[in-house]
Amino acid sequence: YINLIDDEYNKNLNFLKTKLDTIIGDSFDYENDAFNEFYLHILSKGESNFNKIIDNDYKKKYHVIPTYNYDLQVPIKEHLYNKKSEYQLISVLDTDKLGKVLVIDGDFQFSEKDEHIYHEMMAHVPINYFENNINKLIIGGGDGGIARESLKHNNIIKIDLVDIDKEVVEVSKKYFPKISSSYDNPKLELTIGDGMKFVESTNNKYDIISLDLTDYNQSDDLRNPSFYKKLKKIMTEKSLIVWNFTNIEEDSPFIDILSKIKNDFKYMECYNTTIQSFGGGTYTFCLLSDTIDIKNKKIDWNLYKSKNIESKYYSPKIHLSSFIFPKSIEDKLAKIH
Repeated sequence: YINLIDDEYNKNLNFLKTKLDTIIGDSFDYENDAFNEFYLHILSKGESNFNKIIDNDYKKKYHVIPTYNYDLQVPIKEHLYNKKSEYQLISVLDTDKLGKVLVIDGDFQFSEKDEHIYHEMMAHVPINYFENNINKLIIGGGDGGIARESLKHNNIIKIDLVDIDKEVVEVSKKYFPKISSSYDNPKLELTIGDGMKFVESTNNKYDIISLDLTDYNQSDDLRNPSFYKKLKKIMTEKSLIVWNFTNIEEDSPFIDILSKIKNDFKYMECYNTTIQSFGGGTYTFCLLSDTIDIKNKKIDWNLYKSKNIESKYYSPKIHLSSFIFPKSIEDKLAKIH
């Protein structure tokens, strides 16, 4: 019961922080004892009063994308959607420069302008290590973008997509139909539920597992090394895990996470890309496998070209160059191997 109380406490705390961000931005210290007292006072007024605060539709003029060294301000033309689901606060904003953007719990997820970069790199890089038919599992990714790109490959036989929040799926279908078009494909089977429980209960085996997760603190259970051990039990002999990591900076504390996960896999390689609207501009993904030597595996590029896949960003040259990092980060990653 204590864990349930803690989960509920932290979930509602995150809802409140997200709402306050729309009013006061980052100018308030959420770690301050005074804020905790303020939060407890609001909780003491009961669920209905708390929900009045959360459901109130505050209209901010800018969405702020934080980076390590500075913040990016994106002017908002219109607030199209703002609703608290059972798990998170979901917002859709219309902007001049980026088109419509999806925001979850105050954190930027993607924009219409450059979502293809993230989804193409998350999908095409791991798939091109396979010549044979592929069964794929996507955990998260309720917007449908990774599924859309994956289904461009004719050797994708089946995709199971598991997302805990049906509201993300419905919002994507309504506001981002070009991204969510994969839901019309019979090869895709959607399960609304907990990714951890799905992994623990399924009898299926997968060649590729994609973890398309929300930011750190929100999906920490699915970034725990113990979860990756569970994933290994549902993987075929020749298989890959790909997961969205973060934007690595020289002093990034998240590199330590790689060391813990690497212990359970023979091969681990990180690759990166540039996404202007993401905080920091660069974004890193990681590949894990026990049987595929990612760095030395020769890819059949003729097979890829024969598929006639339409892409805006991904190409064989981009694939190969994405594994190159600045020397300072290469040095840090080299210590993990």
